[in-house]
Amino acid sequence: SRTGSISGEKEWVLFRVEKKGLDIVSMYAFPCYPRCTLCLTGDALNERVAYHRLATVHHSLGQCEMAEHFYLKALSLCSHPMEFDEETIYYVKVYCQLGDITFYDLKDPRDAENYYHFALAAAMDLGSKKSQLKICTRLATIYHNFLVDREMSLYYYQKARKFAAELNIRRLNLSPDDFYTSTTVKTSKSFS
Repeated sequence: SRTGSISGEKEWVLFRVEKKGLDIVSMYAFPCYPRCTLCLTGDALNERVAYHRLATVHHSLGQCEMAEHFYLKALSLCSHPMEFDEETIYYVKVYCQLGDITFYDLKDPRDAENYYHFALAAAMDLGSKKSQLKICTRLATIYHNFLVDREMSLYYYQKARKFAAELNIRRLNLSPDDFYTSTTVKTSKSFS
C-alpha cells in the first residue's frame, strides 16, 4: 500500500490486493469523495475503464495533470486501427475532454489545439457532423483569440459554418467568454 498527498489538502490511499488472480485497486479520497474500486486485469477493456475512471476522479478533484495522464493511458489501451464505431466515438470524446482540460484548466491553447486536432480526425473518420461542428468551433476560437492565427481561425470558422448549415443550426457563438472557463466545475457537478 502507498499513501500520498493530493494538492496538499486531501489525503489519498492506494491499496493493491491480489484476490483470485485479479489486481484490485482501491482509491480513497478524503474527506468528501467516495471510495472508488477499480479492477485492473490483463484485459485491455477493463484496464481502459479503470484508467478512465481514475482520470475522471482526478479531474473532479481539480488535479488536471493527473487526469490528463490517466486519459492518455486509457487511450493507449485502445486497439489500433480502430475496429468499431464505438472506439472512434470514445476517441472523439476523450480527445475533446483532453482538449477542454488543457485549454480551460491548464490554460495551454497549444496542447489543446493538438488534442482537438486528434478529436477532429476521429470525428471525420466517424462522419459525425455534430462533433466536427463542435471541434471546428473550438479550434476557430483558439486560433482567433489565443494563438492569433487569423488564417486558421477563418478556415475552421468556415468549416464550422458549413456543418452548422448542414445541421440547420442558425447561429454559432465564438465568444471567448463562453469557452474560457474551468471544466473542473462542470465535471464535479455531474457527480451530484
